[in-house]
Amino acid sequence: MQDRLSKIREQLSFLPAAPLSGLEKLRVQRDDDVVVCCAVRSPLGKANSGSLKDTAPDMLLHQVLEGLLERTGVDPTLVEDVSISWTREKDPIYKIRGAALAAGFPHTTTVQSMNRLCTSGMSSVAWIANAIRCGDIEMGVAGGVESMSTNPRPEPSISEELGTLSSEATDALNPMGWTSENIAKDFSFVTREAVDAYAAVSHQSALAAMDEGRFVDQIIPVRAVKVDPMTKERSEFLLSEDDKPRRGTTAASLGKLRPAFPQWGAVSTAGNSSQITDGAAALLLTTRAKAKSLGLPVMATYVAQSMAGVPPRIMGIGPSAAVPKLLARLGIEVKDVGLWEINEAFGTMAVYCQQKLGIERSKMNVNGGAIALGHPIGCTGIRLMVTGIHEMQRRDEKALCVTIMGVAQLFVR
Repeated sequence: MQDRLSKIREQLSFLPAAPLSGLEKLRVQRDDDVVVCCAVRSPLGKANSGSLKDTAPDMLLHQVLEGLLERTGVDPTLVEDVSISWTREKDPIYKIRGAALAAGFPHTTTVQSMNRLCTSGMSSVAWIANAIRCGDIEMGVAGGVESMSTNPRPEPSISEELGTLSSEATDALNPMGWTSENIAKDFSFVTREAVDAYAAVSHQSALAAMDEGRFVDQIIPVRAVKVDPMTKERSEFLLSEDDKPRRGTTAASLGKLRPAFPQWGAVSTAGNSSQITDGAAALLLTTRAKAKSLGLPVMATYVAQSMAGVPPRIMGIGPSAAVPKLLARLGIEVKDVGLWEINEAFGTMAVYCQQKLGIERSKMNVNGGAIALGHPIGCTGIRLMVTGIHEMQRRDEKALCVTIMGVAQLFVR
């Protein structure tokens, strides 16, 4: 009997293995995979009042890029392109070029600036990843920086004639607070109570992550500047931690805050919306084969990106359109993704997207989100990836989805 079973096993061993499907297919490792070998960021500082308010953003970017090179030990001459998202600075390309050169990249390394507002960082990653896939480059850096202390929001405008041709074109000019309150008006489940409850978890999760040191490995300590408001004297200090959110924040305490945009509604407040913030972040990307040849660690594999638009008057719900498009294209479902980083520009859009997509709260923004940590616009897309990729490693998760507005990207391990 044993001999017969052995013969059957021997015969079956020649049969082809069942084809992989879904997430496992995406996790198959190939030499030409685009992989993330380093994911770092600066500490995040509250704009206008926080630890980075007096630090020049190009110096902040320079230090993060320098830190990336130091951590990886990679020869900077191998990095062929650097794409940096920066939305508020006028003509940022000059400062990006200067920051890259000062960080140690040679003049042969090209740079570009990227501005797609909140999704800019994701666009920088897609640019570098696609350039690697096409064979245009073999290694690149995608990063983002924003100083909302030094660069307030510019006033958007279009020609008067264009505005008469499309009401949606005019809607796109309105402040984000207006769009947040529109979400609450349009969808009955996005209530003040639901948004405050969501925001409280964001604050509490961020503080827990800070207290437990979960951000230590992803932060590059930076030399920050402090300017005395009276004497204008400048001094430097080493900053290695984020400005912390308020301790003891609960749904009940948030419920006592006044509406931030009473002219449009009563749901969004300073406590359940993202704060304006200063910060910088960067990723090193290359092929799996190149990473292996250089002895670089592979933190995650970049899989794909999808984009989808929504009406400008409720622009914050973009992830609810982009994510299904991405998952359907890749043949996976929401339940297959173990970690989600969704930008919390406003609690209204976070509550809407969580419920609309059916994401478990325990898998979403597990170390807090922009409500607690802030939303430095050009930096945020990269910051979400940095935090999410490090958490993937810590938890040994297989998949991470990062999404802002109408863009979603998937990473696997």
